[in-house]
Amino acid sequence: MALKINNLDFLREKNGKLHHTSDFLTKALTIRRGQDFKIRLRFSRELLPQDRVVIQLSLGHRPLQAKETLVQLPLQRDPEPGRWSATITHTSKNECEADLKTPPNASVGKYSLSVKIGDDYTYRPEPSYFYLLFNPWCKDDDVYLPDEDALSEYVLNDMGYIYVGHSSDIAARPWNFGQFEEGVLEVCMELLDQKGQKQAVRRDPVRLARAMSSLVNSNDDRGVVIGNWSGKYPQGTSPLEWTGSSAILLQYGKTHSPVKYGQCWVFSGVLTTVMRCLGIPTRSVTNFSSAHDTEGNLTIDVYVNKQGEWLDDMTFDSIWNFHVWNDVWMKRTDLPEGYEGWQALDSTPQEESEGMYQCGPCPLKAIKNGEVHLPHDTSFLFSEVNANRVVWRVENPDSDRQAVTKVREQRHTVGRNISTKAVGQDAREDITLQYKYPEGSPEEKRVTDKAFAIQSAAGPSQETRQLDVNLQCFGPTCLGSPVSVPICLTNLASHPLTLNVTVAAQLQSYIGKTVATVKAAKQEVTIQAGESTDIPMELTPAEYLPKLSQVNDEVLLRITVIAECAKPYFMCMGETITSFEYPSITVDLPDTAKIGKQFTGTFTFQNTTGLPMDNCKLLVEGLGLFQLTTFNEGNIPVGRIFRSEILCTPYRTGKRKIIARIISDQISGITAEGTVTVV
Repeated sequence: MALKINNLDFLREKNGKLHHTSDFLTKALTIRRGQDFKIRLRFSRELLPQDRVVIQLSLGHRPLQAKETLVQLPLQRDPEPGRWSATITHTSKNECEADLKTPPNASVGKYSLSVKIGDDYTYRPEPSYFYLLFNPWCKDDDVYLPDEDALSEYVLNDMGYIYVGHSSDIAARPWNFGQFEEGVLEVCMELLDQKGQKQAVRRDPVRLARAMSSLVNSNDDRGVVIGNWSGKYPQGTSPLEWTGSSAILLQYGKTHSPVKYGQCWVFSGVLTTVMRCLGIPTRSVTNFSSAHDTEGNLTIDVYVNKQGEWLDDMTFDSIWNFHVWNDVWMKRTDLPEGYEGWQALDSTPQEESEGMYQCGPCPLKAIKNGEVHLPHDTSFLFSEVNANRVVWRVENPDSDRQAVTKVREQRHTVGRNISTKAVGQDAREDITLQYKYPEGSPEEKRVTDKAFAIQSAAGPSQETRQLDVNLQCFGPTCLGSPVSVPICLTNLASHPLTLNVTVAAQLQSYIGKTVATVKAAKQEVTIQAGESTDIPMELTPAEYLPKLSQVNDEVLLRITVIAECAKPYFMCMGETITSFEYPSITVDLPDTAKIGKQFTGTFTFQNTTGLPMDNCKLLVEGLGLFQLTTFNEGNIPVGRIFRSEILCTPYRTGKRKIIARIISDQISGITAEGTVTVV
């Protein structure tokens, strides 16, 4: 009687628990490399010694062209190292379990599986494929992370925070990574196939991470997200509308077209999802006062006019109030020993690297020690956290008779409060010292001097200080309230100083681009030796609110002061940034809910911004509860209250978060969250 197969069982539930993949909402078996998994075979009759049964595995979207291996049953007693193999256990007369062993360096991806008996019979189960991921629980895998709490955070946690704002006012923006949501794993596997990643790349987390940093942006290869920093988002979604990654990835998987639009936190959030989904420990990282060095000389040159207004059309370098990228955890077998651990990886398209918009992975150790010659993109990443800033004042910027004067050089203004979500807590962890030595320390000076010697023709110069310009900022201002920024000038010289003082208040986007000038003023003051004088800077809501609504983005208020002395001649500069505090959304949820049992969530908001909010939308999302849902609230006048409800039916247990976000034509990014425990 010819041997055939009646059934093949992938034992999804059993394997999922052992491989930490039970949370994936997919019908396919999902396992991790370097770890055994079992399948159960039921034959039409008893398996005899002369029967030749072969399990055939093939990888990728063209499996006939990408065979991984053949596993023959019964087991070859001494399988080759690094190859797939199997052992057989008979559970009944015509049933057996095959214990398949995957090498710790196996290629990750979507595997097709078939069973061939003899030359004429092939059995393909339904589904006929399974997914193989990296395994940070396996000591022999290059992404091994020997810390269970860290694994729970950086691989298994599907919710988190991305930190935004500026260095003196850091805000936690809730973000749903959603790597386990239905369809997300499939999209990540399609990304592997889309770029035609060879098996060597799929085995190596370094090369794969670099490829993903390119694929998450759309610039080179029709990747996932289109970047847009214009403040205008036609026929697409404002970056501030997104509450998580899964909606973006699912839209990309459905349309096979890049999704409109993203900015740095969106790119980082999506890359975190992709890498955690593939099994590589990943965290979103925010660098405050982040340098974007276009010339690679470790110096950021910015230009202002006589009124103290920043000149965007002359400034090619920039300092972003914050920039979000990623760290991924892996060994670096391509580098000398000692560079394993966290590696910086950035999918935001800023500068080309090897002809493509990709950045990293770069060892944090290399950044910290100024080893700017090491791959990948260490010089660019080093400058983001260490570059010097030089401010130049331009006379007659719109004519051929420009005169440029250096106003200020700052050595310790870049790379502050580098932040990520803490392990196991809804709290911020400062990881600045993982990227750089303490500012002003001998180690920091040694590292920056070494880097400047390699990358820059001239190191930083020393300033002669005769005047101290101090701007006091007392945190965020409630939107619709007056803004007050006291300015204190202190004469450090031994003689009186007569100064022409220019003060400019400008609204700026988070990447440092000017949105509008709110106010500019100039006055002359004389300060005696060793004494101080105060110059008040007051802005009324009527001055800044109309200009605030000119762009559909979150903006900050930058106050710039330039003091110019004729005898002896010098210029001195001071600046500060303040943010606006938006009214809150009240989220009402029950403390607990039962899986499969419906409950109601309520969201209440009052417009106290001082601006009417036109085309107002409330966006809510809850992983394990419901997908991204939009409520169109219409036009909300000043003082108006609205209340919306959503019915939730939990489909996953545990602590679940709901993120609520409000956007409008005038104001965007008002965010809140609520928590419910599902049992």
